[in-house]
Amino acid sequence: MKKKKVFSMMWTVEPLEDDPTFVTRSMFGGLAVYYDGKMVLVMMENRNDLDWNGMLIPTERPFHLSLLKEFSELIPHRILGKWLYLPLSSGDFEDHAVKLIDSIRRRDPRFGIYPKKRSSKKRRTKVR
Repeated sequence: MKKKKVFSMMWTVEPLEDDPTFVTRSMFGGLAVYYDGKMVLVMMENRNDLDWNGMLIPTERPFHLSLLKEFSELIPHRILGKWLYLPLSSGDFEDHAVKLIDSIRRRDPRFGIYPKKRSSKKRRTKVR
C-alpha cells in the first residue's frame, strides 16, 4: 500500500474542511484543494526546489493584477506563469496563507479554476 504524503500546510485549509464542496486530490506530488468545484490551490512541499515549495494559486490571467495588488506576497509562478505562487520561504507565510484561505472561503471569484472535462477516449479497434 502506498503511503499517503503528509503536508505541513494542511492547517491552512482547516477553515474550508467543513464545507461539503471541499475535496483534496493528489497531484504531481502535491495536494490539490477543490472548493465549490474549483481547484483553488495546490500545496507543494519540496524543500530542495524553491519553485515547488509553497502554495500554487490557480487563477485566470485577467485576475493576476488585482490579486498581486491585494496580496503583495504573491508572485507569478516561474514555471506555471498562468498561476500565482506563495513560497513557503516567504516572510510571514502563515499570515499570508490565512489571508488567502479567508478570501477563498468567502468565495472570491478570482480564486480557482474549473477543471477541464476529460473527454472519453475512443478505443481503437485492431485491424486483423
